[in-house]
Amino acid sequence: MPHVLFLLGENQFQKQQDQYIYHIQSVETCLDSDGRYKEAEKLLLQVMEIQKQVLRPEHPDTLTSMANLASTYWNQGRWTETDELEVQAMEARKQVLGPEHADTSTLVM
Repeated sequence: MPHVLFLLGENQFQKQQDQYIYHIQSVETCLDSDGRYKEAEKLLLQVMEIQKQVLRPEHPDTLTSMANLASTYWNQGRWTETDELEVQAMEARKQVLGPEHADTSTLVM
């Protein structure tokens, strides 16, 4: 993982946004699985900011990142933040994907 973290810090790599986001999400998943929730949270916040600017806040990928962040909050015992973010993500998914879409219904923990 140190090699990927080094690469993520390189400005040239950051300009390749699709690959950059993909690798950040991969590292975030590893950190989350390893119980390193604060580090995972930091990466998820970076991903969400990029996605909001590039894709739009209501894009399904941005909403997935939002749901992942809610899960990371839950893993840290941050119940209020989890609930707030889950409600926000669920409402946005209902508007974008519809209430019957699988991604809308699977968000509720």
